[in-house]
Amino acid sequence: MAELLGSAPSGNASVSAKSRTYQDRSEPLAYPTAYETYCQVLEPGGVLPVFEYAIRRTYQDIQWPGGLPAADSGPILLLGEGLVGSSSQAGAWIRVPQCRADDGTRYAQIAMRPSQRPAPNALQSADGLRRRQSLVAMLIETTNALRTKAGCIGDPIPIPAPRTPPASVPALPGSLCGTVLPASPAPLRYAPAATWTESWSGFDDRLEDCLVVDNAPGTGSEAGARPLLRVQTYRGELARLEISVIQEGDPAGTMHTTQLQGAQSTFYWGVCANGPVIYRVETATRADLPTAESLLTALIAANTSRDGCSPPGPDIRAGST
Repeated sequence: MAELLGSAPSGNASVSAKSRTYQDRSEPLAYPTAYETYCQVLEPGGVLPVFEYAIRRTYQDIQWPGGLPAADSGPILLLGEGLVGSSSQAGAWIRVPQCRADDGTRYAQIAMRPSQRPAPNALQSADGLRRRQSLVAMLIETTNALRTKAGCIGDPIPIPAPRTPPASVPALPGSLCGTVLPASPAPLRYAPAATWTESWSGFDDRLEDCLVVDNAPGTGSEAGARPLLRVQTYRGELARLEISVIQEGDPAGTMHTTQLQGAQSTFYWGVCANGPVIYRVETATRADLPTAESLLTALIAANTSRDGCSPPGPDIRAGST
């Protein structure tokens, strides 16, 4: 997708007519004079699109190739500027204001199927950050053009200014990603080495997305490497939207754990005393790291005053570990 997502300024993206096919499969979706609400870009002879743009009726209608971007790609970048949405290496989405006074909210989405999927939770390079911001600009410019053609009410959606994630900080004993871990009921075996650092791509009242990295020489701390830990916390509107697509087999208030190659991932969701919340924790399989479940339990306990969540129950799904 170099033609679409290179580091060139937004607005200069193009699709080669000789190599790819454009297909328009739109629906009105209350945009009466503009029907370009869904399009695909296909490789020659291909069946699956390598690029998609769509206006979706609901958040549940957003479709990601290979799963949600939080599940299998780089850290999420929040859009800012009062927008509800996010971007990753797999795509971007935003909540779109109503087109007519009696119309509902929509969700605009751009999604990619890269020829080579990035490693899960890969550390973000400076070039990767620019690509994600370029993807966001393309999504908003396309959506604004569609809304203008449809004669929608309201001002254009603002394109967020480039955002730089907070600087990395040393990982400190007794805390994880800015949260002081509780000393009871049992202390965790979590003792960060002097070479470990914490990095954020999202940090505000809706999403915290933190990576713990070992920067010792030869440990693979360069961009594209997999971190030791990843912690995500969704709150408020983002949590409410994510909860709306969680499967019925993942009940509230319990941990849901998956064994990965060389790692363990667990998540928890609930509508707690102070609102909806989702925690996701992934840990590399190493003797010097606690399990993802023990870290998740400690984080929920440490944030009791903020979230008001009860201690999580065990994973009750059949065959889980």
